[in-house]
Amino acid sequence: MNIYEFLKEYNARLSCGFSWLVWDDDINQWVVWQRKPYERRNGCLYRGDSADEAIKCMEAK
Repeated sequence: MNIYEFLKEYNARLSCGFSWLVWDDDINQWVVWQRKPYERRNGCLYRGDSADEAIKCMEAK
């Protein structure tokens, strides 16, 4: 099991600084949040199918 499968399977979150990577089951996409997921006044930095692109987005911030 790789890290992406783990995040999906266990609904886990990965943080890097102030960015959070989350698998959203409702839309079946990776989402990178600017703050903790689902916190008020939170900005979405990335939303898409590519986990690698999501990680690049987290590293850029």
